[in-house]
Amino acid sequence: MGGIIEVQLNISDSPEIKGWSAIIELDPDQAQFTGVFAASSFVPGLIALSSSEDTGLSLGGTVLG
Repeated sequence: MGGIIEVQLNISDSPEIKGWSAIIELDPDQAQFTGVFAASSFVPGLIALSSSEDTGLSLGGTVLG
């Protein structure tokens, strides 16, 4: 208990996209989100979006324009 787990989300063989989102559910008795979500360069110009609650977090991003 008390360890840190780093999670990376990966995609392959996708068409050109302008945004994405994922919902990750957590058991608040077992884990909590205490980090920072940062987008990679996979989608150029992506604006990272995130929100978290006790039971999970929503991650994603979009390209404006």
